[in-house]
Amino acid sequence: MRRKIFRGPYVLTITWVVCLLFVLGGVMTGPVLGSVLFATSGVEPLVIGAAAVFLGVGALIASYLPARRALRTDPVAALRAQ
Repeated sequence: MRRKIFRGPYVLTITWVVCLLFVLGGVMTGPVLGSVLFATSGVEPLVIGAAAVFLGVGALIASYLPARRALRTDPVAALRAQ
């Protein structure tokens, strides 16, 4: 049962890794965008990295807390309440 409940955060983590790969693709296209943008560079590694980490941690917290709460409830009692 625990494996099924905690599977959700792993799926979100994999999704975060895929998003990180897209961010890396954006970094690779940054020099092209830098020639179009005015007074900025196309690549801001600190901002891109901070955003990726912030979103990843937020996704893990948002999925871990409900899963932990679901583990505390009794399934039979939850089904009877419905």
